[in-house]
Amino acid sequence: MGYNTAMHIQKMKSTVGSKTYTSLLLRESYREGKQVKKRTIANLTNWAPELVATLDACLRGRQLVDSDSIQMGQGRAFGAAFAFASLAKHLQLSDALGSSRQGRLALMMAVLRPIKPVSKLGTVAMARNQAIEELLGISSFDEDDLYGALDWLQENQDSIEDSLFQARGGECQTLFLYDVTSSYLEGQQNELAKYGYNRDKKAGKKQIVVGLLKDEHGLPISVQVYEGNTLDHKTVSDQIKKLKERFGVKRVVMVGDRGMLKQAQIEEIGAFEWNYITALTKPQLESLVEQDVIQLSLFDEKICEVEQAERRLILRRNPKRAEEVGTNRQSRLDKFFTLVKETNEKLSRGPRADAQKSFQKISATVVRYNLEKYVSLSLEERSIKATLDDAKVESAKRLDGCYALVTDVAKKDCTAETIHQRYKDLAQVESSFRLLKSSLDVRPMWHRRADRTRGHVFVAMLSLLLLEEFERRIEKLDTTTEAAIDALNNIQLTELKIGTDVVNKLPNKLRPDQSAILNALKLKLPSLVKQVA
Repeated sequence: MGYNTAMHIQKMKSTVGSKTYTSLLLRESYREGKQVKKRTIANLTNWAPELVATLDACLRGRQLVDSDSIQMGQGRAFGAAFAFASLAKHLQLSDALGSSRQGRLALMMAVLRPIKPVSKLGTVAMARNQAIEELLGISSFDEDDLYGALDWLQENQDSIEDSLFQARGGECQTLFLYDVTSSYLEGQQNELAKYGYNRDKKAGKKQIVVGLLKDEHGLPISVQVYEGNTLDHKTVSDQIKKLKERFGVKRVVMVGDRGMLKQAQIEEIGAFEWNYITALTKPQLESLVEQDVIQLSLFDEKICEVEQAERRLILRRNPKRAEEVGTNRQSRLDKFFTLVKETNEKLSRGPRADAQKSFQKISATVVRYNLEKYVSLSLEERSIKATLDDAKVESAKRLDGCYALVTDVAKKDCTAETIHQRYKDLAQVESSFRLLKSSLDVRPMWHRRADRTRGHVFVAMLSLLLLEEFERRIEKLDTTTEAAIDALNNIQLTELKIGTDVVNKLPNKLRPDQSAILNALKLKLPSLVKQVA
């Protein structure tokens, strides 16, 4: 970048037909290597003559009577908002949201959330310190405007998702990844709030269930919010219908985990002559081993394939996972038998201790530690007897780290190795859920209305689209996502104020890390402060 800069006012003439036009431009001269270059900072043509004269005198270093009216200081943050607004344009998100005021406000919420996720009121305050008007062309709004944009966003979610999907190749895509998570709520009044399987480990909190559909490139294409007690596999039918009726996809390979694609969902997928990739549950795997359909000798670090009942089983053993499972099981057994010993000592020392209640607590611990297969209990007078079935423990060890994927995709269309990789791609959805809950802070939610809740989650998905693209582009840099965003957010405008008129100037020299991040993002600061998306 340049250095030794100097600003000046330059009069420029241009001729169009028989007419000659004069423009007044605030220009900056700077040296880059041995070359002296110039760039335009602002157009002053419409400024009052006295203001132009005042600025010119100031730039020439003259002492002015009214120089107190001229101020230069730090302006609003520019770099991070510029980066996410530019990515929104590249991903055609700004086109999908449109140019209406609500669409621009929705875009602003999506752009600002990766920088700092805050409430709607907090977003209004945050926007005052970001170059939102310059980049997105919106100003003068409050939290009620943002709630209105949220309502508009929810009402138009289908058409926005459709537009984004078609922009990426639409119905030509084949592979789709799907998973669900839950997100806890504060309060009891949310219309979708229900008690259910709480993945956030927030006991006593009601929740919602969120289903995320991603394409074969790992890009989020649709998000759907359900009541908090909705079972995972009950959400699959909506995704199948969405792909068929809304997105118009001709051929689908749906990838979902073992709790998602059960027999009913597999049959529904098959009704369209589509395909699936999922995994067997542990009981299903144990059953096939007992029936000798699968031999334990087939499990190895290398992928092995078995055909069974018009489907393909992809087998593998993960040694690292086997060690983790074995260590975890032994730890639970050790804790359990230590607890039994301590309980029996208390019963023997305290004749008034209730043996039956102690036995019930130990029985509950067996369930909590998931040891029902290995341990049997009995109460003999005032002593609890716990017996370990060593044969069952040894039998379980044989399947530690073993897993089997199942698919009906033909061999000619996909190798076993590719099937295995596609199932591993589900980790991308899990990673997206972590981003939603951490960097984008989608939880806890304070909304009550179902439409506002859905709008809030949809904004988070749009921010997720931008954030994941950001991360993909900077992944080779030696920095974290948070540090990169913070570095860009420190690229700020310089504000030159004369009376009531303001000129915003971009910095002409960046820190090395800021330049490296922009280069990785394939972005370049504009020569003028102007609307991006």
